[in-house]
Amino acid sequence: MNILYIDTRMGATSTKLLGALIDVMEKPDQFIYTLNQIGIKGISVHRLDDALNGITGTRLEVRHVSATETDPYADEIDDDGKKHEHISHTHRTLADVIKIINSLSVDEDVKEQAIRVYENIAHAISVSNGLDKRSMKLGGTGSRDIIVSIVGVCMAVKELNPEKIIVSTVSVGD
Repeated sequence: MNILYIDTRMGATSTKLLGALIDVMEKPDQFIYTLNQIGIKGISVHRLDDALNGITGTRLEVRHVSATETDPYADEIDDDGKKHEHISHTHRTLADVIKIINSLSVDEDVKEQAIRVYENIAHAISVSNGLDKRSMKLGGTGSRDIIVSIVGVCMAVKELNPEKIIVSTVSVGD
């Protein structure tokens, strides 16, 4: 049986989860190439070998193509065409993110899974802040670098095609 175990005891970001999934692929560089072709404008994903405390693995860098070294998010542009000074000024709603996901060159089931992820994120944010999930802004979660990493995780799970996924309990602190 092909089982995917994800250890989230120390938390998990979409980019770190994507790096871990890429680590177990037969052709990780081909996957990165495909991910860079899905249609997220101005975003480039790079795979780097990394080590921390003797443990080696893949570290992903999601770069904005025209970014500068002093401000890596300088080119984040919302669909309204206005240039924003920093990623925290991204003003996408759930509907905006769904529109971006639906425009991507990925399988329909990957789109559906990524949209479900975003619906869950929007629900959690709306409940914790007492907001309507349809009209609230997603902030940094709606930025192109996060969109590409979440869609990438959905693509990676589809490619790995596990029969079962087991996830540890997430440690949320005291």
